[in-house]
Amino acid sequence: MSAEHPPFPGEAACISYAHRCDLPGLFYLFRRTFDLADVPRAAVLRIAGDSRYEVFINGSRAGRGPLVSGRRCATFDAFDATSRLRPGPNVVAVRLYVSLHRDRTLDPPAWAGAGFVADLVADGARLFVTDEAWRGELDRAYGFRRPRRSMWCALFEDYDARRELPGWTDPPFDDSAWPPVRARKGGMPWIETYEPRPKPDFVFERDGRFRFAAAGTLRWRMDPEEYYWVRSDDSAYEALGDTLPGATPGSPFAPLSLAAQPDRASWFRLIAEEYILGRPSFEIEGDEGLTLDIVWAEKKMNADPLLSPMGRMANWARYVTARGRRRFTFFDLHGFREIQFLLHPGRGVVRFHGIEAERQWTMRCERGHFEASQADYGRLWRAGARTAALVTTDHHSDNSFREQAPWSGDQEWTKMAVYVSEGVHPITSRQFRHFARGQARDGRFPSPYPHNMSLLRALDAHRQAGTGLDLPDHSLGFLCSLARHYRYSGDRALIEVLWPAAVRAIEYFDALCDERGLLDLRRMDESWIWVDWRGLKDRSAPLNALWGAALASVSELARALDRDAAPWEQRLRRLRAAFTAAFWDGRRNLFVDRPLHRPELGENLSQLTQAIAVVAGLLPAECDRARLAADLTALDGRLGTATPPMQGFVLSALEPLDAEERLHVLLARQWLNPHILDFGTLPEFWADNAGVVQSLCQGGGPMVSWALTHYVLGLRPIAPGFRRFAVKPVPGPLTWARGECPTPAGIITVEWRCDPARRLVLRAPAGLTPEIAPGWQA
Repeated sequence: MSAEHPPFPGEAACISYAHRCDLPGLFYLFRRTFDLADVPRAAVLRIAGDSRYEVFINGSRAGRGPLVSGRRCATFDAFDATSRLRPGPNVVAVRLYVSLHRDRTLDPPAWAGAGFVADLVADGARLFVTDEAWRGELDRAYGFRRPRRSMWCALFEDYDARRELPGWTDPPFDDSAWPPVRARKGGMPWIETYEPRPKPDFVFERDGRFRFAAAGTLRWRMDPEEYYWVRSDDSAYEALGDTLPGATPGSPFAPLSLAAQPDRASWFRLIAEEYILGRPSFEIEGDEGLTLDIVWAEKKMNADPLLSPMGRMANWARYVTARGRRRFTFFDLHGFREIQFLLHPGRGVVRFHGIEAERQWTMRCERGHFEASQADYGRLWRAGARTAALVTTDHHSDNSFREQAPWSGDQEWTKMAVYVSEGVHPITSRQFRHFARGQARDGRFPSPYPHNMSLLRALDAHRQAGTGLDLPDHSLGFLCSLARHYRYSGDRALIEVLWPAAVRAIEYFDALCDERGLLDLRRMDESWIWVDWRGLKDRSAPLNALWGAALASVSELARALDRDAAPWEQRLRRLRAAFTAAFWDGRRNLFVDRPLHRPELGENLSQLTQAIAVVAGLLPAECDRARLAADLTALDGRLGTATPPMQGFVLSALEPLDAEERLHVLLARQWLNPHILDFGTLPEFWADNAGVVQSLCQGGGPMVSWALTHYVLGLRPIAPGFRRFAVKPVPGPLTWARGECPTPAGIITVEWRCDPARRLVLRAPAGLTPEIAPGWQA
């Protein structure tokens, strides 16, 4: 926070609507008018709220928020107000959406109402704060029909343009009939600290690069809402045609007129040129009272012509037209690729002048770079980097559509893609701090974090009974990612702050071990043992391997802090012996996932268990490493294949196995396929399992961008923060590659060619010491 600004929130009260202020699922409007004799030299509007808001100054939108914040900690936004202020009457206006408890942005410990705190600072002094002088009203243009229930259910936006309040964000608007707000002194009652938004700020762009995918007319056989809520198949309607005038499949979107007919509905579907993180927006002109249903999704998954809203990666909204020409932008943020408009039966005409997406970026992957002689390698790197950007707002989340929450598991690998595409981003260290702040007294970390949310019992087929808040593998993965972060950042101060939390977590898990030193799943019956969805009948072996990786990581951090690492190293040696005795099959040269406490499940072989064991240093001395590397990367069905979010362990295992060249085998067989490259983002499941309706933009997959920089380009940190780094390219079938990798000291640039001289060009910031691999001419 700038030194010339007073502390936030100071005297600001938490304000909310005077009536039914605790009712979730509604939108509220707030205004504060004030007069200025002169425009100040510098003015900043600061605001924090729950659940979501958009801010206007004199009719101009200043920004959106809030960001997801940590337990008992709120992020506040600081919007530049200088250019929007003017002499005379001014107004600050806020639209606030209050969500349900399971989707509360600030994660209150109990239902405590909702609202926001704000102030306007001009030339270092407060002009006003949130208090009883503000006025608020219910936004009656939004219907209360289906609020967002949790992260699994998107916000249903039911907007009637006939009921909107024209000019409510402008100074002349008369708000004298609005009641004064309800004000709670001292800010939001459950918040202890307020932090400014991490830089860089969000960037909003409008993107209208859509083309027509399909169009047609239909007659409903039943109430259309049954299709949207329940059925979502073609038994709900009769298709009358598959064309519309002006909507030619494959052609770019152009202004389109639809005439509502009393006996049929008209629809068209658009597809974006690339995956979008943003809000659908349209400009229309038409007659009053016509109903439009809008569905947007990551990808069309159903077989019938319409884009179904029933998939977990799809959303549905409704818009009722008002007379005249107007623009509308949806409130909620999602990642999507396809969007469908359906005009219900009626009388009148709607003309679509423009359809766009309001893109939202925090990171745009403009610093790192990678390209190679085979263009698909560069496309894959960019797909990973874009995926990392699309799952990052003020935190690294699971995906950009359904689970926009910072799960502390697979998105830990997102950070690795960020290191090579954006560098040591401030959001990453902030998420580490917030995650540690939510640690329970016994040492457990909640997940997802920071949302106070439990998963449905329907997931019991994949987990043991429990709430879903405690995922032990996520906590262990957090400790591993903390060590990786130190290697790339060299941020010793952050490790010092988080060290007590790391120790408490290790002690918690140590208490769950049996007499051999293995984690006893019977002592974890309130936890969801996750690790991976696919290829595992039981989580005993991979979870214990992850326990070993966490012990190795904490040992590494102890040495970095000049602390005694012997206690953690001793536990790791004990675990290595027990793990080998319990799971190693010398004849097969593999670890076998034999259930320790559920023998009825039999045995299982998984790629993931082998990979985590390698990363944790759990291989026995008699292991044939070359043979293990071949089995790990063969993808011949012998080992259950890890999902893309868990491939980070597989990719990380190549170096300790001295099998870096086999990266190209994995790339050719898994990653370099049209399903991934054409979509431009990285999925939650492989293409051969595309029927599973899961995320097509998943936070774990971007790890492959790290692998391309680390192995193919060859840039590897030796000392924390790249103070010493190796340049060890792994060309495989490539004849050349070049790229850039951001470090805390600046950009490292590498270009190499596999000519007879094996030439290599390197540019690195002063103070960083390179070590060139033998056989390369720098």
